[in-house]
Amino acid sequence: MGKRFKAYILLFVILAGFVFAAVGCTLTVPAFDASKLDPAQETIIYDKYGQPAITLRPSKSIPVPLQDIPINLRNAVIATEDSRFYEHPGIDLRGMARALVRDIASGGKVEGGSTITQQLARWVFLNDQKTFSRKIEEIILAAQLERHYTKDEILEMYLNKIYFGGQAYGVEMAARQYFGVSVKDLNGQKDPIGDLAKCALIAGLPQAPSYYNPFVHPQAAKERRDIVLENMYKNGYITQEQMDAAKQQPVPTSPPKTGLPVDDSNKYPWFLDYVLEEAENLGISADEIMRGGYRIYTTLDPQVQEAMQQTYEKTSLFQLPSGQLPRSAAVVLDPKTGGIAGIIGGMQYKTFRGFNYATMNNFTVTGGNGQSPGSTIKPLVDYGPAIETGRYGPNSLLKDQLITYGSGAGAYTPHNWDGRYRGTMTLRAALEQSENAPAVWLLDQIGIKTGLDFAKKLGLPVTPDDYNHLAVALGATSKGASPLIMAQAYAAFDNGGQFIKAHAITKIVDGNGRVLVQPDYAPTQVMQPRTAATMTDLLKSVVDHGLGTAARIPGYAVAGKTGTQEYAPIKGQNTDLWFVGYTPDYVGAIWMGPPDGMNYIPLSPGQQGEYGSGKAAAVFQSMMTRIIQTEHLPPKPFPGLGGTSTPTPPPEQTPPSQAIADLAATVSPNGSKVDLRWTPVQGDVSYRVYRTENGGPQALVASVTSGSWTDDQVAPGGQYQYVVAAVDGSGNEVNRSNAVTVSIPATVQPPGGSQTDTGNGGKPEKPPKEDKKNRGHSGENGGGDSGGNPTNPSENQNGTPQTSTVLQ
Repeated sequence: MGKRFKAYILLFVILAGFVFAAVGCTLTVPAFDASKLDPAQETIIYDKYGQPAITLRPSKSIPVPLQDIPINLRNAVIATEDSRFYEHPGIDLRGMARALVRDIASGGKVEGGSTITQQLARWVFLNDQKTFSRKIEEIILAAQLERHYTKDEILEMYLNKIYFGGQAYGVEMAARQYFGVSVKDLNGQKDPIGDLAKCALIAGLPQAPSYYNPFVHPQAAKERRDIVLENMYKNGYITQEQMDAAKQQPVPTSPPKTGLPVDDSNKYPWFLDYVLEEAENLGISADEIMRGGYRIYTTLDPQVQEAMQQTYEKTSLFQLPSGQLPRSAAVVLDPKTGGIAGIIGGMQYKTFRGFNYATMNNFTVTGGNGQSPGSTIKPLVDYGPAIETGRYGPNSLLKDQLITYGSGAGAYTPHNWDGRYRGTMTLRAALEQSENAPAVWLLDQIGIKTGLDFAKKLGLPVTPDDYNHLAVALGATSKGASPLIMAQAYAAFDNGGQFIKAHAITKIVDGNGRVLVQPDYAPTQVMQPRTAATMTDLLKSVVDHGLGTAARIPGYAVAGKTGTQEYAPIKGQNTDLWFVGYTPDYVGAIWMGPPDGMNYIPLSPGQQGEYGSGKAAAVFQSMMTRIIQTEHLPPKPFPGLGGTSTPTPPPEQTPPSQAIADLAATVSPNGSKVDLRWTPVQGDVSYRVYRTENGGPQALVASVTSGSWTDDQVAPGGQYQYVVAAVDGSGNEVNRSNAVTVSIPATVQPPGGSQTDTGNGGKPEKPPKEDKKNRGHSGENGGGDSGGNPTNPSENQNGTPQTSTVLQ
């Protein structure tokens, strides 16, 4: 009793304060302007050029007379929002007292105590700031509303104006959006219990429209609906039997496929979703913005966004052999500003503020997991930090051996995706071919802390556990990443080593012209400019000569990296396909994941080379080509040291002074391998070995530093042609050798003989399929059989890596 008595004393003091404060606030309370009741204010989102791009119009609500709104819906709203609506004069002192007492008893805020009239006043005339002065203004304006309008008129305005989530302003739009019907059809004539449940769901939305959206949070929506039903029962509007039956009704989990339409005039729905997400991170709720009256200035480039949307409309580009479409997302940034020019959160836009694969729904803020970045992490954790130390360069030799790190339960043995180990490789060749053993060896040499600290500066989410295992070299981080995170990280390579936080909003202004938010996205120098230029040169080699050739754009400079995550239960299948790349103008990240209802991307045996990481690279190529053509971007080199397109070679590097003219190939006696030899040329050089099989396309098969190489991946009956290119310290091919051709016997020959060729070849025969399939597969990151963190939309796991996945 003592506690309750103190609460009432405190209530009396506060109410007295309200009276005195009201006197002082009357001069600043917004004037009662009935014209604001119709139409409602718009929120306008501007593009990077200052032009209106998206308009959110509460006035697009479809007004419905009160008599056409089902009585169950009216009663549900009254029972939940303001049970004494028809008894008080707009301000319910009893309700305020009850709310205050409950707040004091619980030690926190339980009820707001705002009547329906107060909520309407707040919605129409005020902002959503929870301050004492705003509460006073709300009360005064509510009293004025009650003087000008009847209770039924106030209730009708409320039901036609309040925001119900998604694109729904007013109960008519809400009924269309969630159930595909007009609100008048929820009158219970055909389905009394079903319509009652639907009315209760709609009535529960205004408190937190985004959170209770059944398409996004179905369980929360059901729980809220059931509370509304309980309120209706407690206030005598329905019987217990009706309540119990309505609670058994399902809630909708996806938009109705047929029925009355809602507004679909927003041309950039994915961008709008992200703007609302970012606004919430800046302290302004999405519901408040959707209410209207704001001016939001953004980094949207309409031409880029439209080019991205057109790319994703071309479903043949994504289609899998099974005919299914994978999940996919993309982000394009301006590396000089960090501004998000365009964003695609999924193959199809289905639900307002649904799951966004481009951001993994802000997983770094909410604490959830992104996707494993696979080998796209190597430039951030392995090669970039190694270059930054000054101890390694493009021609540095890395160990390419099957090595076990640690012992016992913590032993870790990374495997190369192609099953080959060359002893040593240059850093450039290891990155071009995305071999795993050299990458892990390199991280071991520079130290996990050095690698992860570098990645953290680029915005990669890193946890303390990540510092405990080398599998992070291949993408096995605890939190994974999103396309937005990866594009943000690579942008520093494209911006002279300066990191700028990726963002969409530059300024938010309220209806009175007051600037509410104007973030300062100042650049931070996170690496030496030379490191950024060297990494750009190396990543350009990946696209020009390595596994990223599907991303080439004729005549344009492109740099980037592929990545895949292997699905551990099924060898050779992947959960994630990546390409993160950039031109001098834009940075882009592409992610592809399993089709809906699956845990992996279904690929047929032998298709990994075509449908693995190269699939994501091909999407990047198509998307970036559209952007270049749409914006009429001229070809230009990457800015490097001295303004050149590639870094200047270190002083100790000298170009080769002679060509390779004596390449020779020898087939082993049993026909299982081909030995290549040539005379090394003078200078600090390495060599690329190219092979053509049975008249097919020429492919890079090895990068070495000596004058010999053995090809042990040949098939009986096959014909192979080889060419060797000398490469200078900057990664440029300065000359190529003579071509040599050999034929592998169709049957195993007895020991004692071999075939040597210095320019002649034999007749090709088609190799057996069972030999071709062993030439390598995709599946590139630290998950899978590495025991890393294979994360996908269907299942997120955590674990300590033990053995490695083969990466590509």
